[in-house]
Amino acid sequence: MGADPQQDGLLATIPPLMRFLAHVERDILDAEAWLSAQNPDLGRQFRAAIDAALARIEEGPARWPKGMRGTRRYIVTKFKYVVVYREKADEVVIVAVTHGRRSPGHWKDRLKDLT
Repeated sequence: MGADPQQDGLLATIPPLMRFLAHVERDILDAEAWLSAQNPDLGRQFRAAIDAALARIEEGPARWPKGMRGTRRYIVTKFKYVVVYREKADEVVIVAVTHGRRSPGHWKDRLKDLT
């Protein structure tokens, strides 16, 4: 019989699944629309930056700083946006994509949707 992949650490290289809470798509679309209204290139750049942020989070969710209530934060510095997520054993749950100056009050209630 073959070696146990978990013992060999092979499964540690597999990124966790990524799940998005219901409001996250609206967070991204609203920000992208607002930025596109200012300059169409900004909207495209924002979407590319968010896609890159999500890829980096998926590659190593524990690398980014801890935030409130068990969340972590990835800062998209060019746009001053924050991807708020919670790392779980088998998945990463994206809670919000929000401007860094915005109060966390608008997304912290979303944490009750995590099961």
